[in-house]
Amino acid sequence: MSNAGGRLGNFVQRKGSAPRPIEIPQRGEPAPPVQTEAASVTPTPAPAPEAKVPVRSLTLKLIEPEYELLREFAHRKRRTHQDVMREALMRYLQAEDEQ
Repeated sequence: MSNAGGRLGNFVQRKGSAPRPIEIPQRGEPAPPVQTEAASVTPTPAPAPEAKVPVRSLTLKLIEPEYELLREFAHRKRRTHQDVMREALMRYLQAEDEQ
């Protein structure tokens, strides 16, 4: 079903086609610092760009109670689901490797 030219017109964009708004902090990212008038106006040098590391996608299917546990834990810790799952996986793999 396509909405091209339909009642939504150009409001709907395909996934990945719209640039991510940089000025809006995403969940799990620190908010950008707010500058006041008293703040120094001398620009700070930009950090050196980091080398891009290839990223692979992985799907994990959870039943509803498992998902709710993850959701509540991540919310309490103010972390993303991905960060929680990645850290848990790395801890598990390291523990299994030590045995």
